[in-house]
Amino acid sequence: MDDIGSPGRSLRRGALLGGGLWVACAGYCAITACEDRLELIELLLLFGPLLAVPGGLSMVVGQQAPGELRGEGPVVRLLLPAALCVVVSRWLAPGLPAAALAAPWLLVTGLVALLGLQRIIRRGFFPLEELTVDAGLLYLPVGGGWLLLSSAGLEPMGFDSTIVLLTAVHFHFAGFSAALVAGLAGRVLKGDASVTDNVRSLALGAYRLAAAIVILGPPLVAVGIMASPIVEVISGIALSIGMLTLAFVLVLIALAVERLLPKLLLCIAALSLTATMALSMTYAAGEYRGEELVSIATMAATHGVANVLGFTFCGGLGLIVLLRETGDSRADG
Repeated sequence: MDDIGSPGRSLRRGALLGGGLWVACAGYCAITACEDRLELIELLLLFGPLLAVPGGLSMVVGQQAPGELRGEGPVVRLLLPAALCVVVSRWLAPGLPAAALAAPWLLVTGLVALLGLQRIIRRGFFPLEELTVDAGLLYLPVGGGWLLLSSAGLEPMGFDSTIVLLTAVHFHFAGFSAALVAGLAGRVLKGDASVTDNVRSLALGAYRLAAAIVILGPPLVAVGIMASPIVEVISGIALSIGMLTLAFVLVLIALAVERLLPKLLLCIAALSLTATMALSMTYAAGEYRGEELVSIATMAATHGVANVLGFTFCGGLGLIVLLRETGDSRADG
């Protein structure tokens, strides 16, 4: 809350600045007619450090007693400068200079993961919605590490440069952002008086399944990519089921609340998530059969855009509006 949330306010201001810069980058790509799939994937990746991460962290950092979590101050101070370094690094050709500019982001994401570890150590594994938030914090440096590898032009384990880049995107959004949105949805279900008991009971049952899969899904998909097509398909389907269940929860919340803005935002998020999961399952099926049912270019233009702007942005913003209205934005519920 605002009385103890100065770091949160700083992160929200950083998210606004980062969002403005991201819009400028998007405008530049539109003006220069950037149509290459890698250009779009790069643009979607930048949405994470510039807006999604500071926006999500604003609901975690600074919500407890001052000084309770070590490292909050450095995270708040370094997040935006590190994100700006990422922007510059992605404009450079892969190599040592680009990797050096991406390194501060890996450092900051590591500090974010330490915040998640502290939260778990001090609170335990419950409540579930806070564990879901913590999982997102722990996944973030995985995305930061793959972003550094991509900036350096490295191709570990024989993956080509596009897969390395997509893995960085995956852990920024399917890892960090999806877990934060799911965690915030759990806070709304427990704290919003406008959610009736009947809706709350139904939604909480679905939420437990969604949260569990959101927590476990990203590493399972990564293992599947490295292991075999069949494992990739199974893990991809499991993650899709969890995300579709989360979309159902968001619809229930949207139907229960009265304010039009969060209602519309959550409906957009749920529809976007449903569409992206259908595309994911189609793509995974093609990978298993050895056919290109959906190209990476199409996935970037549809799945990527809908997931980043429709689900992450609209879903996160809608839940943040609800939580700030009720004053229930504390990290420990």
